[in-house]
Amino acid sequence: MAAHHLGMRVVSGDRAGETTSAKKGESLHDAIRTISSYHPHIVALRHPENGAAAAVAKVSSVPVINLGDGANQHPTQAL
Repeated sequence: MAAHHLGMRVVSGDRAGETTSAKKGESLHDAIRTISSYHPHIVALRHPENGAAAAVAKVSSVPVINLGDGANQHPTQAL
């Protein structure tokens, strides 16, 4: 909702691990490189793996916001 209130368009990857090339073995790093090549303003990432957001921030060409990664962060705490 916050993104919509700020005039942003949101593209969701909800359940991406079940329905995309991740299922065929594409790494999270590959996915973030591809997504960031589309020139979004940010990548907001929630991932079940500890440290995922920090790891992909190193390969993204746009800022990565941690919406929760494993046991490290919870979305309400990360924001």
